Formats: sequence, structure tokens, C-alpha cells
Amino acid sequence: MTRTVLMIGCSNGLDLDYHFRTVFGDQHQYVNLSHEGMGNYYIAGRLFEYVQTHGAPDYVYLQFTGLSRIDLALAPEVKIPDYRWQVSADHKTWLGSGGALGSWQLSEYPVVRRLFAYMYNIKDLMDADYFLCLKEIFSAVELCKSVGVPYSWTSYYDYTNPPTDTSRQDGHIMQLPTWIDTSCHLGAWPLNYACDTGRTPADGVHFNNESALDFFSQHQHKILS
Repeated sequence: MTRTVLMIGCSNGLDLDYHFRTVFGDQHQYVNLSHEGMGNYYIAGRLFEYVQTHGAPDYVYLQFTGLSRIDLALAPEVKIPDYRWQVSADHKTWLGSGGALGSWQLSEYPVVRRLFAYMYNIKDLMDADYFLCLKEIFSAVELCKSVGVPYSWTSYYDYTNPPTDTSRQDGHIMQLPTWIDTSCHLGAWPLNYACDTGRTPADGVHFNNESALDFFSQHQHKILS
């Protein structure tokens, strides 16, 4: 049976449609809204936008990202020239920070720096409260449950056990809040899997396609089931 499968993530999700097509076959329609540099605000926001505009898909896979990332939903006519970490979507222009130490700090984008300077503690960029970012996971999961769409989710790394220094900088917590429903969580994380199998990426974040395909093959019984 052909199903519309919606998937959303950050740069580690750019090839999700290829991964799913390889592991699960090409009989489904794969809609991949992942974009580099984006965070959980974007992932949850695009899910809500999609359901509002197109109705509920047949399946949702969400691969959440760094807890230090903040995304801004701007008016659709707003565009930041040459800033590649933005997405023109159905209702908004989404602007990604790339994390506390991310792309928003680049000197060639003074408007972006000014916007995100109000969102971070610029005296100590690693001083962060991740509550609002975790709230986005809660919102996305609860929307899937509310509209009755089957779903599964994870984050590209384990928030409670970041396997690399770079992923630790992307946000680290002692435990996931109990108010987030983990019943459809994969129980595994692709970056941690890559590191555990001896394929730690050079940049500490972007695992390769071989590792991702092995990860999804190993956990396919928890996806599209």
C-alpha cells in the first residue's frame, strides 16, 4: 500500500528519503522537509504547517536535533540575502541559528546576529535553558497523537549521552522530561550508533550514509510498522 511518509530533521536528515527508499522500498511517497542548520522549533513548526496545509500524512518520522538551536518564524516575505540557513515555507520564512555556536554568529550576516543575540546569553553562549526546545518535541509528538497519524521519532544524538564534543555543544541534559511521550521513540540515536560501530564522523556530527542505512535497517521494525 502506498503511503505518504513525512520526514523532518536537520542536515542529518537531508538524505532521509534516500535512506527510507533504500530500506523500505520506493512504493511510498516520501516528503522530506529536513534542512541544514535547523532546530526543533523548525521541525515541530513544519509538521504543524504541513498538517494545516495538506492534512495529516500517512506516517511521520521526526529526527530532532540540537537543543541549543533556535529557529525564528518570520513573515513569509522576509528574506535574508545569501543566508543559506533559511527556508521559505507555506506560511513562514524559517531562520535557523545553527546552535549556540552556529551560523548566526558569522560576521557577514549582521541582521541575523542582531536577531539571535536577543535569544542567547551572549556573555556565555553555553549557558542555556533547553526547556523551550524540549517543548517543541512534546508539541510535535502530541500533534501526531491528536490527529491519529502513526509516527516514530528520535534525535540525531542522545541528549543524555552526547557521543562527541561537538554534539555535547549542541545541548546536553541529564534526563529527558517525563512529560514527553517516548512510547514511539526508536530507543536509539544514529550518531551514537555511528560512534558505537567505529564510524565516528570527522566533524563529530554528520554520520555517513552507510552508517545511516545500517541504523535504519537495524530499527526498521519500529518504523512504518
